[in-house]
Amino acid sequence: QGRFWTYVGDDLHPLTVLRYTPNRTRDGPDGPADVLKNFSGFVQADAFSGYDGIYLGSQGRIVEVACWAHARRKFFDARFADRVRAEIALAHIGQLYAVEKELREQGDGAWQDLDRQERFARIVAERQARSLPVLKRFGEWLDAEAPRVLPKSPLREALEYTRNHWAALNRYPQHGHLAIDNNAAERGMRAIALGRKNYLFVGSEAGGKAAAIAYTLIET
Repeated sequence: QGRFWTYVGDDLHPLTVLRYTPNRTRDGPDGPADVLKNFSGFVQADAFSGYDGIYLGSQGRIVEVACWAHARRKFFDARFADRVRAEIALAHIGQLYAVEKELREQGDGAWQDLDRQERFARIVAERQARSLPVLKRFGEWLDAEAPRVLPKSPLREALEYTRNHWAALNRYPQHGHLAIDNNAAERGMRAIALGRKNYLFVGSEAGGKAAAIAYTLIET
């Protein structure tokens, strides 16, 4: 039942920190509520319900940013149940990612010598001009299609997941330093997954905490 939690910093704090807990609850030592108790700013994560209390309990100190990769995965998994609608949704999300691909290329090329504030300002301008119209069309499509889809279908689950987290999914275009998804944190868990295949267990609770320290150093 043990769990590793990964925290990936931003460009000003290029660190990766892992914490180990004996279960998947947010409270307790080394849980997300404990780690983030003094944090102020944006937190981008999946839609694990345990995070909701952290956002709400922070009284605006912590701002939720949702992950488009997780939303996309829901529609990808629904393709065999309702292919046409799922592909329409994936096409909208694909347009959002196409913009981000170009912005990354600009950041590695023509914009690499700009200071971070100017670079982020240009990212926001591009997202406002190109991503916001896609989000508007997609949001309207979601609202129109949701009542037409069977309540228990995989596609309805994908629709409701996206609609329920719509505000947090729309947060990244407003800020140039935010990412479209939390794939950096997902990649940070890859070593955990590969290690689990090889050695299966951490041996003990103390072993889990020791492993978290080692992974923190290695990942960073």
